[in-house]
Amino acid sequence: MQGKTLLTLGVSILMLGGAVLLPRFVGLYSVELLNIFLVNVILVASYRLTVKTGDWGLAHIVMMGVGGYSAALVAKGFGLGILLTLPIAGLSAAFIALLVSLPLSRTIGFGYFIASFAIGELIRLSWVKFEGVFGGVRGLINVPIGKIFGYSLFDPVVYYYLSLVVVILCLVAMYQVDRSRIGIVWTSLSKDSDLAKSAGINVGYYRKLAFIIGSAMAGIAGGLLVHRLRGDRPQEL
Repeated sequence: MQGKTLLTLGVSILMLGGAVLLPRFVGLYSVELLNIFLVNVILVASYRLTVKTGDWGLAHIVMMGVGGYSAALVAKGFGLGILLTLPIAGLSAAFIALLVSLPLSRTIGFGYFIASFAIGELIRLSWVKFEGVFGGVRGLINVPIGKIFGYSLFDPVVYYYLSLVVVILCLVAMYQVDRSRIGIVWTSLSKDSDLAKSAGINVGYYRKLAFIIGSAMAGIAGGLLVHRLRGDRPQEL
């Protein structure tokens, strides 16, 4: 068992070292692709949390959009830096997920699947309808990127390292939740929710919790994405 742990640790260190050194061996275009890849790592890993209870829905990508729009709005409206907009993006997505989970938790199976699609479409169409706030089909542009520790985040390599740190923090947090009592309960729900309910587990609460935590992580991914794709170009460049 100890040997397996050491092997896992060694592989993790090698992978982390490779990720740190990778931008030195590829071009800027490849680094941009890596930035998008890291965003999607958070998105995919967080979706696993939402379906761990057995609830397969279509609203997860919309929660990413909620985080992206939230980050863009506070960055443009209040001039906040990315280190502040990312937590706000996660909290905003979690709040919307809380509201959405109230009706969703009353459905199961295919009903949950369709209901999540309908609610997701309602949110998405509201972004298009209220063009003065959300920019319509064009979306929000010229989102401030700013600097971190004196380095401009317009540089794709700098943004890559920031994204890498955010991804690692998110993955560690999700791993800890997955291994906790909460993660064990989620697994039991996916196997037999009726049996879990008979054992005294509040099924509705844990289903909502999975959706909220997963959506919060998706919101952070959205914040990372919007700063990169919709960020403004520094004046000196």
